[in-house]
Amino acid sequence: MIALVVLALVLSMVYGVLLSTLRARETVEQVLAPVTVAPALAALVEGDLAAAFLTADNEKTACFIGKDRAVGLAATDRVDFVAARTVFDPETKQAVDMSELGYQLQENADHRDYFRLYRRQAPGVDDKPTTGGPLVAIYELVKSMDIQYSDGQNWVDGWDSKEKKGLPRAVKFVCIVGILRPPTEGTDPTIEDRTVTIFAPLSH
Repeated sequence: MIALVVLALVLSMVYGVLLSTLRARETVEQVLAPVTVAPALAALVEGDLAAAFLTADNEKTACFIGKDRAVGLAATDRVDFVAARTVFDPETKQAVDMSELGYQLQENADHRDYFRLYRRQAPGVDDKPTTGGPLVAIYELVKSMDIQYSDGQNWVDGWDSKEKKGLPRAVKFVCIVGILRPPTEGTDPTIEDRTVTIFAPLSH
């Protein structure tokens, strides 16, 4: 009988420690979520844009297109460009050191108030460098994405490298992203909106 009581006490202590650990982990994840989302997005976007370049055909076909778009009141801008970034080509099963990249939002059927953020990544460069290629979802909860382009003096809402005869000096993303908060005891999951600003200078 005493052995059973001791065993029950030990198991209750173990359960208490486990429960405390799980709650602590949830708390840490909740605190870190907004901290990790912004740097991860910034690192990817900045790295891609820093590698942007113009091909010899830019006078005929623009290699960098930034479009000012909106759905209702939400900014849903899009940017596409050529970059010296390595992308795996599934057809040749080899890595290609030049690629067509881009960022765009599309509807999110799972969360009607948000969009999905997609990265376009096409290996190699063809005669339509700002279209085509597979889309990879990189974040599920984006409420808006406003992109502006610097010409060295002013910020503008769109960019066409053929018309501008060059790349922008810098690109600025202002995104409103949702941070999913997991449920705690007695509560439902919630989404907290945060503004993420990404400033990406371009190499010339």
